[in-house]
Amino acid sequence: MQDTDVTTPRAGADDFLHKPVVPLELKSRVHIGERILGMGDDLVNVKGALENAAMFDPLTNLLSQKAFLALSRGELERARRGQVPLSLVALDVDDLTSINEKHGEAVGNDVLTLVAQTIREKSRPYDGVGRYKDDMFLIPLPGVIGQDAEKIAERILKGMANTDISLLDGTALHVTVSAGIVSLLRVTVSTEIEMLIERAQEAVERAKQAGGNQAHTIFI
Repeated sequence: MQDTDVTTPRAGADDFLHKPVVPLELKSRVHIGERILGMGDDLVNVKGALENAAMFDPLTNLLSQKAFLALSRGELERARRGQVPLSLVALDVDDLTSINEKHGEAVGNDVLTLVAQTIREKSRPYDGVGRYKDDMFLIPLPGVIGQDAEKIAERILKGMANTDISLLDGTALHVTVSAGIVSLLRVTVSTEIEMLIERAQEAVERAKQAGGNQAHTIFI
């Protein structure tokens, strides 16, 4: 008598075959299984791409705000445990609103891309540079304080001062940035990155009020 019973799948099984096994059906099931496995690989790749997209700002390819905050909190904790100073540099594009209004958002995006590239080139290779919001970029500098932090900021400012953007009409757009630096001699358990960012933004505003294209430092 021909065996036509259905084989009950074991726990965790996704499919089963009737007996006797038909070669064509087996081949079809194998192909389906391969497709499912391929979909699994695709999902893993998509997940990795999404995680990477969440980590980096799509326009500038610098750290995103979320990734920057996570990195900075780690830097604060290491500075606290190692009892070393820490500085935070904030860089803000001068007159970006006017640039967008006069030349359009596409040119404004070119400005942000150029600024990000200059910051990356002029900062130390191991510094975690992030785009915090709009036209503000941040760099945590563990082990650096005062004049040493100012030297890094000044190097970036000079790099921007020597770089122009060529517009479609053949003219050159000169772009400058202002820097705000907050320096701590000692990081404590109560030190929070949000507070440092706020103080660095205050320093940027003072630099802009003084004419822009310069750095201002606050010690706390």
